[in-house]
Amino acid sequence: MTAPLSMPVLALALALVAALVPATVLALACRRLARRLAAAERGLDAMRADLAALCTAAAGADRRLAALERAQRRLDERQDRIELSHAGERAYDHAIRLVRHGADAGRLVRECGLTPGEARLVLMLHGERAGREGARAVARA
Repeated sequence: MTAPLSMPVLALALALVAALVPATVLALACRRLARRLAAAERGLDAMRADLAALCTAAAGADRRLAALERAQRRLDERQDRIELSHAGERAYDHAIRLVRHGADAGRLVRECGLTPGEARLVLMLHGERAGREGARAVARA
């Protein structure tokens, strides 16, 4: 028969088992944490890639927005020029109608915003006398 284990050997075996159990649990926990850390790093890498893509897209959108703003400014300026030219045309059209109804240069200056020189020119071109002279020229032809 074999001799029973001596107490010190048994105590040492129990101490070894008692130390191995927490070490094993700790090793498993470390392995789990390492897997979670690796997954978190992959997620972080994916987020970094997404952020870089977003920054690139934002830069492209910023360039397109700046181009649209430049185009809008050009359109605004063009529209302003067109409106100014049409406003002048409307003033002259109104002045011509007034002259045909007997208005004088002072009225053209007051109501249409023409300069005195412009008012005299409209009177010369579209006034009563201009109409009579035009009719005589047609009759002579």
